[in-house]
Amino acid sequence: MWLWRVRPVRYGAVLQFGISPYRGPTTKLRDGTLVSRGDRILHLHLDNRVAAGLVDRRSPNPWSLMENAARDLDVLAELVASGRLGGVRAVRGVTALAPGAARLGFEVRPLPHNLRWSLIRNLFALVLASYHRDGARELDRGLPWPAEAWLSSRALQRRLTGYGSYRQAGC
Repeated sequence: MWLWRVRPVRYGAVLQFGISPYRGPTTKLRDGTLVSRGDRILHLHLDNRVAAGLVDRRSPNPWSLMENAARDLDVLAELVASGRLGGVRAVRGVTALAPGAARLGFEVRPLPHNLRWSLIRNLFALVLASYHRDGARELDRGLPWPAEAWLSSRALQRRLTGYGSYRQAGC
C-alpha cells in the first residue's frame, strides 16, 4: 500500500484510496462519463485488517462492512467535491465482492478470464479465507471471478444530496 500511496478515507475506514492516472483503454461509464488514458482517478482498496474486525469470526455481520463502506464513500464524496483531491474523473476498484459494490452504487463489470485475473482471484481467496469464520472451508462454496467496479466523480458526489448515500440507503 505504501508503494501505491494508499491512505484511509477517514480514521478507522474500511476503504482506502490512492490517486493515479488511468492507464487502461477509454471507457464509457453508465452516466456517460468518459474515462481516458491519463485521467486522474481514485483507486479503491479494502483495508483487510479493518474488514476482519468488522466481520468478527464469532458473530459475523457482513452488513457492518457495507455500512462502513457506505460511510467511507460519503466522506470520499466530500473530499472530491471540496477539490482537495484535485480534479478526479472517477473511482475504480477491483473486487471479488461485486454484489456489495453494486449495492453501494458502483457500476460492476466482469473482468476477462485470463492468467492475470486468475492470480488476482487466488490472492482474493487467501484474503477472504483469512477473515471468514470458516476459513478456507468457506472457499469450498466457490469464489466469484473478480470484477471491476466504477463510479464516476459525478455519481460519487450525488451521495452528498442524499442519493445513494449511507443515510439514504438506510444502512
